[in-house]
Amino acid sequence: MTEIVEYLKRDIANVVLGNKDNHGRNTAIQRRENGWVGLTPLFDFAPMVLHPDGIARSMRWEADDHGTPDWRSAIRQAAEAAQLPLAPLQQAVTAVAPMLVALPNVMRHLGIPPHTVERFAPVCRDAATQLENCR
Repeated sequence: MTEIVEYLKRDIANVVLGNKDNHGRNTAIQRRENGWVGLTPLFDFAPMVLHPDGIARSMRWEADDHGTPDWRSAIRQAAEAAQLPLAPLQQAVTAVAPMLVALPNVMRHLGIPPHTVERFAPVCRDAATQLENCR
């Protein structure tokens, strides 16, 4: 379940921070000698929403995703696909909601330009609200 939770958290981060270039080649899985199989560290993560060419979100959830996923539905779809119980997956993923609420302030503290912070703040709030409503 750990890897499914991580995948969902990464997709939430992709949407919230505008990384629309989230195609399958930007997600990698590794297998270690001890038999562990899981996601590699995050790579090629950038706010492509700021790119002047208007990069489109390339990977979407099968249902309820028209560029901005319904996170309750995405969690349900992941649980069904991975044959995991829904409640523990929801609990693990929704734990990121407070971090999303805090993210605009973290961005300000790090010196991100105010116009950029204000661009991402509503998406952070929306995702946090959706996740809080999944509990």
